Amino acid sequence: MGIESYSTTPASNNSTPPNGAPEGMAPSKVNDIIRQVMADTRTQWETPEWFNWGDTLTYASATSFTISGDVTARYPVSRRMWISGATTGNVYGIITASSYSAPDTTVTISATGSLQSEALTGYVASLTPTNPSYNSIYSIANVKDFGAVGDGITDDTTKIQNAIDYTNTNNLSLYIPNGTYICSSNLDIYQNTNIFGSKKRKSILQFTHTGDGINSTWPINSSTAANISIKDLSINNNNLLNTGGGFVDVGGSFVDIARCYFSGWKDNIILDQSEVATIDLCEFQQGDQTTQRSQIWIVNGAEHSVGALKNFTNKIIISRNQFNTTNTLYQILDEGGVMHTITGNNFNAGGKALYACGVNTLSFVDNESEGHTSSRCISITDSKITASEYVGPCQAVKIESNVLSEYLNGGGASIGIDAAIGGSIKSNGFAGSTGLVFDSEKSAGMEVSNNTMLVTSSNRTAFPIFDGTSAALAKHIIKQTAMTYSASSVTSGSAKVITPVTMSAIKVGSKLLCYNETDGTNSETIKVLSVTGTTFTADFASAKNANFVIIGIIPDDEDSGAWTPVLAGTTTPGTHTYNIQKGTYQRRGNLVHVQGTIDISSKDATWAGNVKVTGLPFAQTNISNDNATVSMALWSGFTLAASYQVLSGIISPAGNEINLRKSGSGVALTTVPVSEVPGSVASLYFNFSYHTNDD
Repeated sequence: MGIESYSTTPASNNSTPPNGAPEGMAPSKVNDIIRQVMADTRTQWETPEWFNWGDTLTYASATSFTISGDVTARYPVSRRMWISGATTGNVYGIITASSYSAPDTTVTISATGSLQSEALTGYVASLTPTNPSYNSIYSIANVKDFGAVGDGITDDTTKIQNAIDYTNTNNLSLYIPNGTYICSSNLDIYQNTNIFGSKKRKSILQFTHTGDGINSTWPINSSTAANISIKDLSINNNNLLNTGGGFVDVGGSFVDIARCYFSGWKDNIILDQSEVATIDLCEFQQGDQTTQRSQIWIVNGAEHSVGALKNFTNKIIISRNQFNTTNTLYQILDEGGVMHTITGNNFNAGGKALYACGVNTLSFVDNESEGHTSSRCISITDSKITASEYVGPCQAVKIESNVLSEYLNGGGASIGIDAAIGGSIKSNGFAGSTGLVFDSEKSAGMEVSNNTMLVTSSNRTAFPIFDGTSAALAKHIIKQTAMTYSASSVTSGSAKVITPVTMSAIKVGSKLLCYNETDGTNSETIKVLSVTGTTFTADFASAKNANFVIIGIIPDDEDSGAWTPVLAGTTTPGTHTYNIQKGTYQRRGNLVHVQGTIDISSKDATWAGNVKVTGLPFAQTNISNDNATVSMALWSGFTLAASYQVLSGIISPAGNEINLRKSGSGVALTTVPVSEVPGSVASLYFNFSYHTNDD
């Protein structure tokens, strides 16, 4: 007998001592009663969360019992129960149904075990969902209250789905404690679902089938405020023929996946028309199966959901995750949408870190990627992989502040730009392969600057920072400085010929910082005097050891300096004596503005041919029939033939000299022979602008 046997009417507590206090008791019996009340009180104190109403529970089924009378108020839906019996043992669960049909109340529970046909004792939780002092804790349900075992053997699919259904109906969060829970089919979740475990490698959902894992499915072509949160779980699949996704959201918004571990799915996460979705602090591992395609697939169209329209997968943030794999084709397969941000992740091995097409506003920032085997670690293009469908170029592409060390043995590039409109590729650190390649002329308006290449230590890289055809590069804003090294040493002196491992971003006029790789000594700034296909010439004030570092210190699209104009004959140049022989230039990109002054005090009579000015700092752009014209502002010492009054000049395509021309009214434009400079003195003053390929 215990407190549950006490009556709320004092006079009714008069049974035989020590369970009652009848009139006329001996003093010793009073002591017995007091001791019994103390014992009963202490017994209740030992388990304050449970209360026994003293009702007789009659077995009805493995999940239900009956009690005489209407006691539904004592046994409300959602209240936890503890039921014990000699064979039943201790069973814990939640009341899922409670109804009265004369003469009995029938109570149904979802429990960790099964009731047996025997005498049962029932306890109900003292604290309920309506009790404010306990509400914040009681808003969490435990899958083990619904019979899930988590032993890595028992199929817990139905029990977990029942728990998900129950928490949806009762607006509760669902907790999955430590254990391995076998799931033989998918789990469907609802709006406002919050499922969490203890730790991502401790609370494990182990799926065994070929389909999807956790499904969050909503109407397509419209945004549904799903409010989904999945955290601190492992979501794995060990079926080698799996063709599904570990977590799949279709049409939901406000989706948050955090601190989870994924392994073994064809696509570990699928976001199909998802909006405002975040994947943070997760770990992605390749499984043993050979069907794995991607760690994260961002869908854009009907490849996953029939009838789905494009450009509904918007505002996606993928941050601070670890991607580990060897055979996965794509770590992130992004086939389009708006505002996708990938930041702070580590991509280790596998095929591509990112394949993206048709994304408007794509940001790939502060990531690290290493050891990928694809010819392009990052591919920015215009067509889907899953359906070979054109979806257009990526726009407003930002690839900045990443470390990309692919070690592809020269067979590829860290970044391949096939189709991108506008954006920037800045401040990335490259190693092991060419940094950036413009793969086609379908892109335009990308600014490239301040990227670096590993050129020191045993892992130094003999590849260019950027590459592409001249036509492809001409569509972009290239402000990249050189970063390379010379395998050979150089002595001090003038006009030394250097053969760097790459000539990328080294042009005539480039200013370069050079120093010894081993200790940084003999540092100096040089200026490139001339270039060939594989070499450049510069003056060196100090010697440099083998593998000395060569770094551009001024963006190669901006330069200024001096040049020496020379008046010469086309057949015999001649050697004149000059009072003034001065030239200056300013270059921005491929536009060069030149000033020149020539004042001859003594002409060389042996010169012959037609008059020209040589020594221009850059060659004219090499486009057929694209001749630059030069106006001679002031000139003297020339006696032009009759009817010719104007002295000018042209620069032929790919040329770096001014061929003088004369013109006049009614006469044809023609060359100026040296005979039309009859005296011993002559002067030319000119300034003009032209375009060059040396950018």
